[in-house]
Amino acid sequence: MPNPRHELPAARRTAACAAAMVLASTACAQLRIVSYNTGGANRAGMQDVLTAIGTETRSGIARPIDVLSLQEQDAALAVTQSILATLDAAYGTGIYARSTLAGAGDTTQAIIFNTQTVQLIGQNRIGTTSGSGAPRQPMRFRLRPVGYTSAADFYLYSNHYKAGDSDAIRRNVEAQMVRADAAALGPNARIIYSGDFNIYGSNETMWSTLTAPGDGQAFDPLNRVGLWGSNPAFADVHTQSPVVSMNQNYPGQTGGGLDDRFDWQMTTAPVLSGRGFAYIPGTYHALGNSGHSYNANLSVAAPSWLQPYFPGVTPADITGLLQTLERVSDHLPVVADYQLPARMNVVVTTPAPRVIRGTPLSLDVSITNSALVSIPIGADLLSFTVQAAGGLAAPPISGVAAAASAPVRVQSPIDTQASGPRSGSVTVTTDSPGAPVTQVVSSEIHVEVAEHARASFSAEAATTSLEVDFGAVTLGSAAPEAPVSIFNVASPGLLTAALDLDEVLTAPDTPAITATLTPFQALEPGGQHVFLVSISTAVPGEFTEVLSLRFSDEDIPGASDNPAPLLLTIRGRIQTACASDWNLDGTVTPTDVAAFINDWLASLQQGTTAGDFDGNSAIEPADVATFVSTWLSELAGSC
Repeated sequence: MPNPRHELPAARRTAACAAAMVLASTACAQLRIVSYNTGGANRAGMQDVLTAIGTETRSGIARPIDVLSLQEQDAALAVTQSILATLDAAYGTGIYARSTLAGAGDTTQAIIFNTQTVQLIGQNRIGTTSGSGAPRQPMRFRLRPVGYTSAADFYLYSNHYKAGDSDAIRRNVEAQMVRADAAALGPNARIIYSGDFNIYGSNETMWSTLTAPGDGQAFDPLNRVGLWGSNPAFADVHTQSPVVSMNQNYPGQTGGGLDDRFDWQMTTAPVLSGRGFAYIPGTYHALGNSGHSYNANLSVAAPSWLQPYFPGVTPADITGLLQTLERVSDHLPVVADYQLPARMNVVVTTPAPRVIRGTPLSLDVSITNSALVSIPIGADLLSFTVQAAGGLAAPPISGVAAAASAPVRVQSPIDTQASGPRSGSVTVTTDSPGAPVTQVVSSEIHVEVAEHARASFSAEAATTSLEVDFGAVTLGSAAPEAPVSIFNVASPGLLTAALDLDEVLTAPDTPAITATLTPFQALEPGGQHVFLVSISTAVPGEFTEVLSLRFSDEDIPGASDNPAPLLLTIRGRIQTACASDWNLDGTVTPTDVAAFINDWLASLQQGTTAGDFDGNSAIEPADVATFVSTWLSELAGSC
């Protein structure tokens, strides 16, 4: 059932993006800017028109008005204040504010703006009024998107040029005033020229003045240059009048049907550049004009022609909107969307403070285009450059990041081919117009590049094997022990990693031999770790144990196991009271001589110490002579 007031239903007016507008931190996307000659009053149904502008979807976005440029306002701005109250009723008190400066003339221009998305930085009257020039002073407003610096400022001119076929000269005088003022803003000024231009075609001198090359040159975002008045070829851009009959809905309403392009938003080149604050192509339109109402009442348009822009809205409600536009004014609002400048947010993940030489290492930099938008086209691309400096220097890396998208990750490599300390910083800059610029985004960063640790039984050189031989020890005597040292041999003049002992393996596992060695960590370069080995004298026998010690670098990137373990061999002979009881059976017999001779020959051939009877660490005939002499003595019972 059609809404009896022919308005868009409130539930649809406050769709997701429109509702989110009341929270500054959830601004949906770009800025929606509207130019509207309201015909000198705030008439019944105006709220339906203003909220329909916020409900209409263009380029995938629907959002309430951010800046409303108004013409035919009274000097006291009472009509402007009344329209502001209408927006308050739709979206909540305090969301919108208005300009406070009125220009000279029979009426004035003003703006209303959303305070949560736009700041009014300045407002100025331009030139003077006269009977041969501007009938109403042009107004210039300086605006800034919330959350941005002055680099993102843009200017909006609001004009109401003299109407009439015979007043082209006066329109040109006003255009000359505007161009002179705009030129003073500089070549890169981002300007929107809005208002009721009352122009019939691009053959007018006024058009030539506005579009002449130079600072402040105006461009039609649609590039639809020609003779617009009473020309069906331009029916889709006509803005006056939505009704055929004069005074059809209120005194002074202009009739004639849609056949003139009087209402405009023209821009300077920077606004058409696609960078920074810029026009979003495909969004410029006159509300309700489908191009099918040429020289007719607006509501003759079939709702289906506008349905794509009002998803979920019934045909009856669309027809109601067109009828409301007919009642409210003799101009259609001109609506266009503009992207926000990019914003930059940077997170630097600090690299590992210490790595092994040759380990791949980089600064991990995450760059986000943090413009508060819901889809990427709502903001400019963020162009950035990452530059590492000092001891972390690397070639610059450039890239782009879209808004409403995942962060872009950049990895700036750090040279680890030589050991030593590295200190430096990383800088991320952007040249995206209007973007708040972040310069140094990380303080000094320090990295140490170390050589591999070197485990050794010697402090001076890499000694990977060691033998501890307790020799012959009398059964039941005090258990002997010996200290053993493990060193982390430092690389001369270079940073060296600390040393970890990861595992102690025994082969075979001999209970008679013990070592007070367990895994340890972080033995500093040049450091020494001392432990004890000992042998039990409780049981006679020949005992040998080999400890395999497995090491690695400290737990830092690039750490690796040492190529070979350290091997510690521990030996000992626990013998009875008779030294010549070589087979340890408790008696001295000829078999002991045979056993010793076998061991002595094996030692002579293999370089072991088993046959070193006299304890001088040499395998020689004297060992045999000494053994035989001892055996003869002990055989006689001297032991």
